Amino acid sequence: MPESTIDRWERSIFEESVNVLARKVKDTMENEMQVIPETGGFMRQFDTGATRNTDLDKLDFEGFLSPLVIKRYAEYLNKHRTQADGKIRDSDNWQKGIPLRVYMKSLWRHFFDMWSWHRNSVKNNPDEDNERREEAICAVIFNASGYLHELLKVKSVSRKPQPETLPNVNEHCVNE
Repeated sequence: MPESTIDRWERSIFEESVNVLARKVKDTMENEMQVIPETGGFMRQFDTGATRNTDLDKLDFEGFLSPLVIKRYAEYLNKHRTQADGKIRDSDNWQKGIPLRVYMKSLWRHFFDMWSWHRNSVKNNPDEDNERREEAICAVIFNASGYLHELLKVKSVSRKPQPETLPNVNEHCVNE
């Protein structure tokens, strides 16, 4: 069946849209992108001839995370592995489960420290302040991560968590 003017026009618009998108993708990627006509999809082709799908829809841990922050956070965690009784806890000990209320109370204390320093209400030795600020920020990260970890554990057990399986924050929020 012969192609109509409208069909040619629609195909031309589609091809131009794909080409514009390919140029935009190419501008943001280190490697050349090619449009695969059969699928309209994109592939990367390297100088060696190897091909891979694009990574545009994949999580970019290398770009999302800072090695400086991860290293400082690991130093903080390692420093705080020593318990009051002198024993060293396993690095993943926190993954055994800590109540949400404990994370929240600690998060607020450390956030308050961080916020106070940010608002310049604490002025002492700048070197000491920087160390304490870093510690407070790492503690905020720890408590927020731990809280999120507990929520995600429930979610991973069941894609549709029932209300009774969710951590009951309210029962733990009573003054102790």
